[in-house]
Amino acid sequence: MRAHRGEGAVLPQRRLIAAVYVKVSASHEDLMLLPGESPPLEIAALVTNPDA
Repeated sequence: MRAHRGEGAVLPQRRLIAAVYVKVSASHEDLMLLPGESPPLEIAALVTNPDA
C-alpha cells in the first residue's frame, strides 16, 4: 500500500555538505550550520546555496 501525500509519507532527510551561515529574521539570530547537520525544515529553507 502506498502512502498518499500527507498520509504518513516520510520526507527524505537531507544533510549539509558544506558549512553555511543563515540569518533568522524572526529572532535576528545568525546561525552557522555545519556539514553533516540536518537542520529543521524552517531553518533549512533559509539556506540559499544550492551546493550546501
